[in-house]
Order: sequence, then C-alpha cells, then structure tokens
Amino acid sequence: MNIFSLKNWFSKHWPTLLAILVALPFFFSFLIFLVGTFTVGYLFLYQPYQMKGTAMIPNLNEGQLFLGNRLYGEIELTRGEIVVFTSPKETDREIVRRVIGLPGEKVSLKEGRLYINDQKLDESGYLKEEASTANSDFLKENEPVVIPEGHYFLLSDNRVEGDDSRELGFIPKSNVIARYFLCYWKCR
Repeated sequence: MNIFSLKNWFSKHWPTLLAILVALPFFFSFLIFLVGTFTVGYLFLYQPYQMKGTAMIPNLNEGQLFLGNRLYGEIELTRGEIVVFTSPKETDREIVRRVIGLPGEKVSLKEGRLYINDQKLDESGYLKEEASTANSDFLKENEPVVIPEGHYFLLSDNRVEGDDSRELGFIPKSNVIARYFLCYWKCR
C-alpha cells in the first residue's frame, strides 16, 4: 500500500475513525462502571449460593445456584421467605430453609399440620396440600413451643428430612446471613 492509496483510504474512512475515537472513552467508562457495579454488588449486597441436598424440594433443586441478598442491620424477616443461615451447631455450615415462625409466636404441630398462635398455617403457596410435617424431639405433636425474641423457627420444604428448627431449635437472628433473591442455574 503506497502513500497515495493510504491517503485515499483515510479520506474515505475518516468519519468512521473519528466516531470510533469519540466512542472509545464512553465504552471504557461504561465497562469500568459495569465492573465496579458487579464488584460492589458481590462484596456488599449479593452472594452466590448452591442448594445442597434435597431438603428444599419441591421448590429448590439440589445443585441449584441462586443469589442471596446479604442482610445487614435491623431487617425483619417475613413468614414464607427462604433464607440462608449458619448452623448453630456447625458454624462453618450454611443451610437454606424457609421462615415459618417469627419472634414471640407459638408454634405447634397437630396431625402433621403446623399451627401458629393456634391458627393453622396456610402453606399452599409453597407446599402441596398432602405435605405433612414430621415431629421431632424439639417439636412434638400437641406440645407448643414459643419462639423467643431475636429468634426464628425455620423449616425445610421437604418436611420428612432436613436439618431445621425441629432438630436445631430456634435459629438466632444473628445466624441468618442472606435472603433468597434470584435463581440463575437449574431453576424450576
């Protein structure tokens, strides 16, 4: 390519080159913004988790990946939401369960059904009607327990198995580290 053909090429393509030169700073600024947003979100707001085991079937699958919204400060949990907490018995183990009972409430089990403050708990939004809750040493049939302040009663969706409040007892609020936010792999 000689100098004359280069001049011809440049005179023909200079608007495109100028557009690229003008757009590059915007592109790199946007790229830095995306990386920064992801980093801040990952470090302070969201954390990826993997569902291990079958305790949350039928709603969460084994191996499912999801983001948990990290909890800070005085955030109150609501009944029915899925949370991640550290086991009171094995502090390096993170467990995924559903919030069933709130601080100060009375939880009882009658014929495989849960009652909160003597009212049958409606779990139709996440369990099939025929699902039955098994009793345990902590939660026995017709023996109500009262959740202390600053604690929650958490259960698995698969009520036959799973480490939850039936075995672990009441879960301190300080052990709850994240809320289920968004599934991104092996979602139902």
